[in-house]
Amino acid sequence: MNRRSGSNARSMATALSVMLLAAASHSWGAVFPTAPETEDVPSLGQFKVEVAPQFIPMVIAGGFTLHNGNELQSPLLGDQNTLIGLSAGATAGPAVVGGVPPIGSPPSQTIGDATVTLPYQWSLPGAGSRRMYTDVASLNMVNGSFPGWAVRAGAAANSGTPISPGMVIPQGGSDFLANSFFDVFVDVDIPGLGTLYNDEALVVDYKGIDGIPPKVTYVHGNSTLVPLHFLTDGPAWHAGDVFGNVILAGHGINMNINDPGDVARFQTDYSHIPTMPVPEPSTCVAGLAACLMLLGAAMRRGRR
Repeated sequence: MNRRSGSNARSMATALSVMLLAAASHSWGAVFPTAPETEDVPSLGQFKVEVAPQFIPMVIAGGFTLHNGNELQSPLLGDQNTLIGLSAGATAGPAVVGGVPPIGSPPSQTIGDATVTLPYQWSLPGAGSRRMYTDVASLNMVNGSFPGWAVRAGAAANSGTPISPGMVIPQGGSDFLANSFFDVFVDVDIPGLGTLYNDEALVVDYKGIDGIPPKVTYVHGNSTLVPLHFLTDGPAWHAGDVFGNVILAGHGINMNINDPGDVARFQTDYSHIPTMPVPEPSTCVAGLAACLMLLGAAMRRGRR
């Protein structure tokens, strides 16, 4: 074989390899499913809370380090078996999404356009447009090196925690690329502080997923901060008191906490997420005390 023919053979082999890799990466999940199903994937996440002023001394006394004087950063948390329910592709809702554990159980939720809270400045797809509804069927992110920390949703959360619905909306004429979001309701466990919860959806989104399941980091898509409340009475608080506000949140889907590459990718994504914006005074309807807290948070961040 002469040098030229060898070069051609190598070029053909390289081209074939690229084609096979492309086919492998898009041979599954490149269109919406035709029936409800559940995806079982690893995931990891992290969040930051701006602690309410009255609880800062207690948090410091508990041995936590606060960044910038009032920001509590969670450790990196992971879940090896996050379950995401999917509906069949639809042109209108509501639709049934996949079941909760064990996988293969009957469909668990019915979700439609009226069930979800859209990310800031998003709009629903037009009449007759394709969409897929989703649900965080089970999420239990922990870290063995930091016992007591957890973020739980779906079947892993306490009874009474709302579902965490979402939607996947195509960007064009085919199912993918698509924009995706979830309205997440969680139980957050912090050692020494018990369980916290949000009663306003923590909206996380990603624009441009190329299949199901994607390997991307969802980031908060709210227009305002999301308060975390104490679930039960404690030594220095009452059930329902606001511990603080989530100002930063990221959730890496299809990422494994035991994979250094996945962890590095997520941490890079997380480091580029901006903190949540604060509403203007004219739009604040949560009450005077809450508004003052939110505006104080905005002023502190503006001075940094």
